[in-house]
Amino acid sequence: MDNPNNKQPEDIFEDIGPKPIIKKENNKEKYSSKDSENPSNKPSYEVEPHKKGKDIFILITRLLIILAIIIAIGFVVLYFWNKFKNKNVLIEDETLTELADNTTSTPLIVPKEIKEKPLDTDSDGLSDVEEKQLKTKIDNPDTDNDGLSDRLEVKIYFTNPLKADTDKDGMSDGDEVRRGLDPDNPSPGAKLFDLQKEIKALEH
Repeated sequence: MDNPNNKQPEDIFEDIGPKPIIKKENNKEKYSSKDSENPSNKPSYEVEPHKKGKDIFILITRLLIILAIIIAIGFVVLYFWNKFKNKNVLIEDETLTELADNTTSTPLIVPKEIKEKPLDTDSDGLSDVEEKQLKTKIDNPDTDNDGLSDRLEVKIYFTNPLKADTDKDGMSDGDEVRRGLDPDNPSPGAKLFDLQKEIKALEH
């Protein structure tokens, strides 16, 4: 029977403070306090040393994965942006085409400078101003009544529009022209157009 006097008193501070560490040396238990091994009263932890090479590899791998995700997101955003932009351009083109089709085209009218033709009362091809200078009649297209209009005599045959027989050979200017004769040459048989004479003139 145990002697109650031999019972050790209960340690009320058992749960307070550092607990002793039991070490076995030569099959004997040896108690030591953590404070004795860690004088600074700081808890000691056994930290397993990391492998630096492995940590760097993992870090680089993670960075590459993040970079790949960012690039993929960028491509997706760019793709949908271009698709949306092209769709808007297509809609604008279709709208403009519909507007152009529905709009009645108005021909472009370019204003032209209107020039008044000189007054030609008798419509002989010479203006009234020219006839006044030539002293021909503004109301008669053939002032000398020789069968040639005043314009033909002045512009083409170079005869006198005031005289019916310019070369005074007894034949009116109009008759000579109709016969192929020169109305401004009194020589008998003088042709209005001498082919041989013109060829010789060109040769010289």
